[in-house]
Amino acid sequence: MRRTTRGDGTALLLEVSGSHGVALAPDGRFVRVRVAPGVLPGEEVLLGAEGRSVARVSGRRRPRSAFILAAAAVVCAFLLGPLAVLQVLASGPAVAYVSVDINPSLEFGVNRFERVVGAQALNPEGEELLSGLPWRGRSLDDVVTDTGLLAYDLGYFRGGQGEVLLAASPAAEGSPVPPSVEAALERLRSRLAARLQERLGPGDPGSLTVETVLADAFRLHEEAGRLGLSVGRYAALLAAQEAGLELGPDDIGKGIGKAIREAGGHPGTLLGEAHRIRELSRLAEKFAEKNGLRPPGGRGSGSDAGPGAAPGAPGDNGMSGQGSEDKGDTDEKGDTEGDTGPDRTPPEGTGSGGHGPGRTGGRGRPGGR
Repeated sequence: MRRTTRGDGTALLLEVSGSHGVALAPDGRFVRVRVAPGVLPGEEVLLGAEGRSVARVSGRRRPRSAFILAAAAVVCAFLLGPLAVLQVLASGPAVAYVSVDINPSLEFGVNRFERVVGAQALNPEGEELLSGLPWRGRSLDDVVTDTGLLAYDLGYFRGGQGEVLLAASPAAEGSPVPPSVEAALERLRSRLAARLQERLGPGDPGSLTVETVLADAFRLHEEAGRLGLSVGRYAALLAAQEAGLELGPDDIGKGIGKAIREAGGHPGTLLGEAHRIRELSRLAEKFAEKNGLRPPGGRGSGSDAGPGAAPGAPGDNGMSGQGSEDKGDTDEKGDTEGDTGPDRTPPEGTGSGGHGPGRTGGRGRPGGR
């Protein structure tokens, strides 16, 4: 450390160890000093020649607030460095929720730095996937990419065929999906497709679809949860009904690709239509009225918005909420006539719960709502 050559400067004493300490001069330099008995951290001190002697300016502590704030910032950066920066990036509440549907179905809470601060499995296949996926504090790009690659390793893309649907929804009523998260989804749309195609190889038969959708209202997340679906599966259901396909929540819950094929549609085409829809809430209103889920024109995310229990209470970077019943039978992993892997509907959690955020538990909200 540099030492001052001035004998009349003042500094803020940051640390005392025995007869020596470290002080911060107003110009930002750290100075090692000899400490007189009774001098405590937080006091202003006088620097002697070569910064070796210290005396109290007065008999009481009188830190200057601006000086202390500057000192704290410098000390944190100096002592903690990259670790402190990473901790800041990985903290804070979720501003958006991003669901990933392959046949494993997962949802991540994403903060304003595009870091994952919460995760939940939305079906049993998702539980298997999430148990082997490091996600806490990592970037959304890396977590979603690793999710797709891990799904491949677990056998969910047999025959080179499969659908991946990424969906983002706001984390608060009246707020849109942040532009940064929307941009991240578009990056992932091509990035994940490229990485999976590398694994599948150019000679593999079948087709791979990676698509994204955006929910334009927070209540879509709530409504999807009441139906036991991710936001992505809910968007696929809305697009399918708009296209005239006879599908219900139970059908789409067993697998997006499987359900669309069995209804006579083409998964790639229909998911492309879902990607282009910018007013999913309008389709949700039509769906609710058609299926008698609430009175015509009824809005909101209250108890009249559909069947099921009320959504889980906001979590603290975890997920909690209502469970959903397991529906349907299971097929063998890699059934190319179905979705990409075993076909089960979403009971939830990374434990054995229902459809909801939280490493265990039912449908709720990933991370810090």
